[in-house]
Amino acid sequence: MVANSDIHVRFEGFGVAPEIWGAMQANYLITAPGHHARETAVLLNEPAAAFLAELLGQPDTEDFRRNAARHVGRMWVERLIRNGERIAPAITISRQTLEADPEFLANIRASLNPAAA
Repeated sequence: MVANSDIHVRFEGFGVAPEIWGAMQANYLITAPGHHARETAVLLNEPAAAFLAELLGQPDTEDFRRNAARHVGRMWVERLIRNGERIAPAITISRQTLEADPEFLANIRASLNPAAA
């Protein structure tokens, strides 16, 4: 077993054509000593992004969605690691996902808008 502190999550960039997928895709490389590197794509779907923009009082722009997908995706992957859960090759975060977890949503608010925490 690898200690959580030995696991690294590195942002690798965004997916293409969010208008086709209906989500902004943030890609990550996960590495841990003694294990093969893994890639995962976290998709923050349009309703989730619009919900976050409204919640944070931000305009729902492509820049906002990119920033939100990058932060929320990393936070989600790190949470899976902390909890010892499986990391799927593709993960979709919906508005329902966010609304179902008030603690995670509060952490997102603090991360994307420190003044709101």
